[in-house]
Amino acid sequence: MVPSALSFNSIANKIELSNKTVESYLEDFENLYVIKIAYLKDDEVKFRKEKKIFVKDPFLIHSLAYWCNKEVRKDFLFEFVVQEHLFKKFKEIYYYKNSYEIDCVAGDMKVEVKVGKPHRKYPKNVIVGDEENITDFLLSL
Repeated sequence: MVPSALSFNSIANKIELSNKTVESYLEDFENLYVIKIAYLKDDEVKFRKEKKIFVKDPFLIHSLAYWCNKEVRKDFLFEFVVQEHLFKKFKEIYYYKNSYEIDCVAGDMKVEVKVGKPHRKYPKNVIVGDEENITDFLLSL
């Protein structure tokens, strides 16, 4: 589910709670700096559309995964780290989705995070980060 774009309703249906309860819990987690909600942004921010939720701390991601007896997917971890890093730098974070998805939109920067080779071409103004260059990219900010 995470880090795909999703709605409060889809989460509520999955865990059998009301969407208002899910929204309230996620807002509480965001206020506690556990997660960040990234909204869809094209010409303007779409607050009512699907959102991307990312966990702000890699230690917490690994702890939750251990507790649930799951493994942390490397691509999820990279995306979360880039989203948090860009959020700290730009004080905002969004995502874009049309015929392709861009994981992170912050300021005038657009970053797609991939593990392995990207399956498609992205516009010239999109930075495609992968295992080999993501560290250098983050350090350059």
